Parts: sequence; C-alpha cells; structure tokens
Amino acid sequence: MPNWFPLSRSWVNAIALILLMAGFQHLSSYLWWIVSWLIALFPRLVYVFYILVTFSPILLIAFIHHWSHQLLDQFFPESRLSSRDRVQGTFPNILSWWQGLYGWSVNYLSKILSWAILGVFLPVPTQGSVLQFSPWNLSNSFKQAHPWFIALLVIQIIFAAFFYQFEYAVQRHLRDGE
Repeated sequence: MPNWFPLSRSWVNAIALILLMAGFQHLSSYLWWIVSWLIALFPRLVYVFYILVTFSPILLIAFIHHWSHQLLDQFFPESRLSSRDRVQGTFPNILSWWQGLYGWSVNYLSKILSWAILGVFLPVPTQGSVLQFSPWNLSNSFKQAHPWFIALLVIQIIFAAFFYQFEYAVQRHLRDGE
C-alpha cells in the first residue's frame, strides 16, 4: 500500500475522534441553558465561555488519550512501542497534549473540508436551511439522519484518516530517518 494511504490505525483514530467530538457536542448542548443563563446575568462571560468552548476539546482529547493508554499499558503491555513509552500518573504527559492539539486541529480541518466538498453538491442555502442543517447542530441531525448528514460524516472521517496517516508518516520519518 502507498505511504499516503491511511492504515487501519489512522481509520480507527479518525472514527474515534469524530465520534468523541460528536458525543461531546451532543452532551454540551444540554449545558447550554446554564451557559445562556450565566451569560444573561454576566454578559462579559461570553468571552470566557467562547474560549472554553473553543479549546475544551483539546483538554478532553488529551485526557482520553492519556487514560486510554494507561488502560492499554495495564491490560495489553505488549502494545507499547518501548519501555519508555509507559504512561504514568493521572495528568496527561506532553504526548497526550500533542494528541489533544492535533485531534482538535484534525476535527476542525476535516469538518471545514467536508463542508467545502459537500457544499459543491448541496443546493444554494437559504438562511433557514443553514440554521437547520449546520455542523454545530449535531443533536438535531442525529434525530433526523439526512443522507447529506451521513455523507458529511463519511467525508469527515476520510479526511481525518488522511490527516492521521500524515501524522504517522511524519512520526515514522522522524523516528527512522527514512
């Protein structure tokens, strides 16, 4: 297989990332009434919440990456690349923070690119259709599985897999010097 084509680990990472972000977005929609109530009381908090909402996926991905590798180290120690790759403690290490930042970037880049690709085939949007079918309205899209929504997820997973394969190729190049 060519070096640029995603391996199975890239596909698994892509699917896990997209599902994690969709679940996070769905769960965070339940907290929106608390956030909107706080913003109504303290209007300047909108800036703080904007920063938290924008960067909280980095924190989530970093902790999930750290804890999942702790579980893998405990139950499947042969899956580690070397003995120095052992994950310890409850706070993420630098590799987990890198995965959080990279996963956050992959999520947004694959979302933007999938919308750009799909936008070529969708009819010209009206104001109502954009608000009804948007990438930020996933809870509504989960209830009404439109063919466009499924196509959007598939395209987003494909882009994310290619991004993760790119990262794997760069890491392998740095490690092996190929």
